Amino acid sequence: MTGAIKYAILPILGILLFSVLALDLLARRLVLEEAPARAQAVVVLYNSVEIYPRMVRAAELYHDGFAKKIVVNGNRKVDALKFAENQGYKPPNHWCENYETFLAFNGVPVDDIVCINAENVFDTWGEAKLVGERLSELELTDIIVTTNRFHSRRAAYIWRKVNGSDFKVRMVPMKNDSFTPGSWWQDSRQLKWVFYEIGSWLFLVLDGLTGKVL
Repeated sequence: MTGAIKYAILPILGILLFSVLALDLLARRLVLEEAPARAQAVVVLYNSVEIYPRMVRAAELYHDGFAKKIVVNGNRKVDALKFAENQGYKPPNHWCENYETFLAFNGVPVDDIVCINAENVFDTWGEAKLVGERLSELELTDIIVTTNRFHSRRAAYIWRKVNGSDFKVRMVPMKNDSFTPGSWWQDSRQLKWVFYEIGSWLFLVLDGLTGKVL
């Protein structure tokens, strides 16, 4: 290999190395992992697919003695479902029954599960607002929030911003989700997560938390 080729390759390798380090740092900045401490409840943030591993994490925290209640929310209703219900459709079971059954399977008594109906909430901002209001009514304001790691920093920021000093919020995300900061750009699912989070953070900044936030 001639000297000219070496000098041409070295900058390229440097750029590639810098890019990988930058991508890794970017992904790690999305993650906030705080040490769990005793609280009144673990709040599981909603996601139609990821809510089950999030509930597993909540059950772990419950059994480790960090909280005496687990809070779930759901019953999201799109227009098609609302229309069907107006025409007489009735779901075969209560919306929270699947969550209660799953948590019971993980050793959590049903009496220690709090279900909050949030049928018109479709973003983290709205979830923090509605669920926060309901928790205030229940006097459950010292909470642990659990979600996926890639979503953790933004979720913690929104929950603290929306509910203010009335709440004590600790962010304790899932331990073993499939988010890998060191190689997220090699997986299409993780690419979607990261770019969604980046876009949502930009929206937070541009919107100034005065309007609807993703």
